[in-house]
Amino acid sequence: MISKTAKMMLGESVQDTLDESKDTPLKVIEATRPETYQVCPHCKQEIFEKHVYSDDRGVTMRHSDCGGAIEMPESKVPIEEIATWLRPAIARARANKAAGRPQW
Repeated sequence: MISKTAKMMLGESVQDTLDESKDTPLKVIEATRPETYQVCPHCKQEIFEKHVYSDDRGVTMRHSDCGGAIEMPESKVPIEEIATWLRPAIARARANKAAGRPQW
C-alpha cells in the first residue's frame, strides 16, 4: 500500500520522467508505511495475512514462503478489553433475534 504522499511524489516523478530522457538520473523515491508489519526472521520477507500455517494444530507456526518456524507476537490488546467491545454487539444480536429481526 502506498501513502498519499508517495502517490503524489510518484505522479510528479512519472510526469518528470515523461518529459526527460531515460538517461537522465532521477532521485529515488523513498516512501514509508504508517502501519506495523511482520517480517520473517528466516527469509527477511514480509509476512502477509494468509502466509502463515501450522501442521500441528497451531503449536508451531510456519511462514508459507520459506517454511521457517516462527513465533507470532502476543496480542497488544488484552482479552478482557476485547470482551468489553463484543458484549454490546452480542446484546444487540440477542435482542434482534428475540424480536425476530434480521441479524445484519
